[in-house]
Amino acid sequence: MSSATTRQRTSRLFLKVRAFTRARPYLAVAAGAGVGYLLAGGLFTRTTGRALKMCSLLLKEPQVQHQLRHLVEGAVREVHLNAL
Repeated sequence: MSSATTRQRTSRLFLKVRAFTRARPYLAVAAGAGVGYLLAGGLFTRTTGRALKMCSLLLKEPQVQHQLRHLVEGAVREVHLNAL
């Protein structure tokens, strides 16, 4: 792969990230906080265990399942449209 191709791909990725950040600033901040938490070693902590347990309990609720299904379907649809 040439350096020009790498620059073009990097530029496209940067533009996509910037557009995403401008369209969904709160989600971008949450994603950054999550990545920072994981990089800081937060994956194997008691807090993470408690959060995962709470999430697993929430996922058993039909209303949460419906909302999550709707969210995932929309995200998949958006990814497919952006890939074209």
